[in-house]
Amino acid sequence: IEQSVVYYVARGDLIKIGYTTNMSARMSTLMPDAILATEPGGRRLETKRHRQFKHLRADLGSEYFTAHPDLLTHIETVLAEHGPPKITGYPSYHGWHLGGHMLVDAKTAARLAGVPLRTMYQWIREERLTVTRPAGKQRGALVNALEAQELAGLRKAGKLPRLDKAG
Repeated sequence: IEQSVVYYVARGDLIKIGYTTNMSARMSTLMPDAILATEPGGRRLETKRHRQFKHLRADLGSEYFTAHPDLLTHIETVLAEHGPPKITGYPSYHGWHLGGHMLVDAKTAARLAGVPLRTMYQWIREERLTVTRPAGKQRGALVNALEAQELAGLRKAGKLPRLDKAG
C-alpha cells in the first residue's frame, strides 16, 4: 500500500494541488507538464493547502492555483523537507518551463534564468523586464520569468544589447 501524498503539479501556467494514494496511476490520468513536489498527507492536508492558498485559486472551487511566489516558496520548502518526488518520466520543479505571462519574484526569476540575483536587479533597474508591484506595496515586485530566461540566453550568447544612456 502506497502512502497518500499531497502533490503539486504544473499544468500550463497553473499549479494543481491534490492528493492521491497511487501517484503513478494519478499522474498517468492527470498527465501534468511537471511534477513539482509531494509531501506526505491526505485529504486533510490537501484541504489545508487549498485554504492556505485560496487567494491564488484560479477559479472558485478549483484545485488549480496561480504560480505566485507564495506558492512557489512553499513548494521549495516542501522540496527541501521531503526531497524531490519519487516518480520518473516527468519534468521536475527545476526543469519546469514557465508560461509566457508567468510572473515570479526576482530571486526565483534569477534562479530559473541561471543568473546571479544582482544581475536580475540590474535588469529590473534598467527596465529590461516587465515588472509589476502589488498595489500599495514597496516590496513584492514580480518579473516576467520568460523574459528573464530570454535575456539570460542573449547574455550567454554575447548578444544582450547595450542600453542607450539619455544625457
